[in-house]
Amino acid sequence: MAVTFVKRDWTNSIINRLQRSVSYSTNTQTIHPISGEETLTAATATTISMVFYKSDQKWYFDKEGIVEGGDAFGVTSSANDLSRDDRVTVDSEVFRVHDKIAYYSDNNQSVKLYTYYNLFKVE
Repeated sequence: MAVTFVKRDWTNSIINRLQRSVSYSTNTQTIHPISGEETLTAATATTISMVFYKSDQKWYFDKEGIVEGGDAFGVTSSANDLSRDDRVTVDSEVFRVHDKIAYYSDNNQSVKLYTYYNLFKVE
């Protein structure tokens, strides 16, 4: 018999202590039918709570080759869920969500604990 320990309360308590309010808006992607040019349209911004921290721009080696690290990283609790290309604004700096990794309590993915985001600064 397997015993699963759900640590959502423990994880949420850490996120609650470190989080800050950030502005978040979803993006809708449209592709021009002839040129294939991609256009992102931002929706109305809302405020969410996120653990946010900047990083130095880094490159690291993976099996496939060189991979670029993000300009910033964010962690949200299980209640918030951002998608790729969504915009996060912190202290008048705009970042775009590139990758997201959801962490669960077990291999069955029954309880989502938090989501980690790799963010790139929009110039």
